[in-house]
Amino acid sequence: MKHVLFILLSFLLVNSTQAQVTSISSINVGGSAFVGISLIAEQNNHGASELEFTPTPSYSGGVLVNVNWYQNLGIQIEGNYAFQGQKYYGSQSNVETERNLTLNYIQIPVLFKYTFTEYSINKAAPDLFFMAGPQFAFLQNAKVAYLRGGTEVGFTEYHEDVYNPLSERLPEYTTDIDLFNNFDLSLTATLGAQFEISDYFMITAESRFNWGISDINARTWRFPDLRNNYKASRNYVWGLKIGVVGTIW
Repeated sequence: MKHVLFILLSFLLVNSTQAQVTSISSINVGGSAFVGISLIAEQNNHGASELEFTPTPSYSGGVLVNVNWYQNLGIQIEGNYAFQGQKYYGSQSNVETERNLTLNYIQIPVLFKYTFTEYSINKAAPDLFFMAGPQFAFLQNAKVAYLRGGTEVGFTEYHEDVYNPLSERLPEYTTDIDLFNNFDLSLTATLGAQFEISDYFMITAESRFNWGISDINARTWRFPDLRNNYKASRNYVWGLKIGVVGTIW
């Protein structure tokens, strides 16, 4: 409930800001696709020894609406479905082990926009812009897959097979999504260019970075490592985003 209230407060802030402006220059709607690299900092292995990790591909796509006023100020709200996670590898008990974590989110970024160039005046050059703001994400699916010596094993079998001094503390486990927080808050920053194809049609290209704030692990699965330390696990994503936008007002 507190997350919903946070979103509502953000919309109220937007509405109060809009009430103070005297001229809306445009309202645009469109869609976008993102491809990049996902990284989970300090991902916990639930008491088992940690593995090495490698940056993992991340994808998302969705719809957007943005409102621009005073020629260079604006706000953009998006609705995206994202695929991200992390791949791990290493040797545990002299057995080569791989761990693949996949997380699917519905993401709602609320981004405040500043355009550096004179909006829509010079069609020969793109408009350069910067956006930043919070992103609210809701976990839809999670999957943790293990490969031990070339053989696929499940979560429970893995933790029984690998030495785990905290095994007696493992909570009841039903599905992989139980291991993770169903809400993820992050900050998003993007630097992009908008190419005007016609008076009512534009293409955008962005470099976007998401900085995780929330701990992605469910509260009951936040275990200390073998040194009895615990650090929150957070999502970090960087990549390129392409959008197609049409002006409706």
